[in-house]
Amino acid sequence: IIMEIHTTEPGIQFYGGNFMQSKNRLKSGAMDAHRSAFCLETQHFPDAPNQPAFPSTIVEPGRVYRLPDLDSNQDKQNQNLSYCHYTIGHPSLSGTQK
Repeated sequence: IIMEIHTTEPGIQFYGGNFMQSKNRLKSGAMDAHRSAFCLETQHFPDAPNQPAFPSTIVEPGRVYRLPDLDSNQDKQNQNLSYCHYTIGHPSLSGTQK
């Protein structure tokens, strides 16, 4: 299994399903057992306000925050966005390494 993630965020947060307790039925009919699912959430680094080397997460008073459009060349040029591409999975499954 390979998943590709395209984002302007510098990090990924992993949630492992540690607190799932078989209280909900999934679409497939299976129960949501402990660690039966996971979530990957792209975001800035959690400790960014305290780490000068990390990309800033601070929005100054009077400034408007808006999410960049990944498909917009204008957003990429005007905001000097860095673009991240993550490939998750074993390289031998895809035939290429990224």
